[in-house]
Amino acid sequence: MTDSYITSDGVSLHETSSRIDRVEPVELMRSHVTDLIPNARLDVIPDAGHLLPLERPDALAERIETFRKDLPTWH
Repeated sequence: MTDSYITSDGVSLHETSSRIDRVEPVELMRSHVTDLIPNARLDVIPDAGHLLPLERPDALAERIETFRKDLPTWH
């Protein structure tokens, strides 16, 4: 699951992965996404598989909201 926002500092990327996702494992997301993009952030949610929005919607929503709150504000 990826959220990205254009901020005053460029693009901020938020990647959310599941600890037991066998389709897109955490290591793959880290090496192919967050390690390659400046300002990228990877959150890992335990106890969920590939269908994170269906399996752990509460945890996903919480992490997205935290990411949005941490974004720099426009001036």
